[in-house]
Amino acid sequence: MVPKTSQSKSDIDTDVPDYLKPGTIGSLRVANRLIRTATSETMATDRGEVTDQLTNFYSTLARGGAGLLITGHAYVEEIGQCSARQIGIYSDTLVPALTRLTAAVHQNGGRIFCELSHAGSQSVMPNIDPIAPSIIANAIFERQPREMSADDIERIVVAFGHAAAARRRPASTASTFMAATAI
Repeated sequence: MVPKTSQSKSDIDTDVPDYLKPGTIGSLRVANRLIRTATSETMATDRGEVTDQLTNFYSTLARGGAGLLITGHAYVEEIGQCSARQIGIYSDTLVPALTRLTAAVHQNGGRIFCELSHAGSQSVMPNIDPIAPSIIANAIFERQPREMSADDIERIVVAFGHAAAARRRPASTASTFMAATAI
């Protein structure tokens, strides 16, 4: 038999590192402050649809106890794809699989954000002519982009808005926007 102690809950909480304590992001409560940040898993289909392999990957991370998972960047329009087998959210036809992914994470006690992005000049897809605010070649991939027009900018802003609206449905807990390497 284990002896009872007279420790109060506040005494016990002081022994727990802050990163293992529950936290909030806005109104979202997370089990702890362990955040698995966005990476590129390259486990989607060629057209960006979430696969069972990707769902199992995130389910395993949620079961492992991370308080928040952030998906690899999901491209908001087809010419915004960075690399093969990247998650896409450029079409409503992709939302059901994203919704199944989110449900699986939630069933395993996790929370998930979707990182929305546009690769811009960092696209390595051979069938995509990259676009960017200027025609300066990308220093990392050495690809010469086409300079964006006002119509391109408007189209991409709308694509981000559409993708964010799709994420407000039961397809994820929330969205993040990747701007560091985007266009």
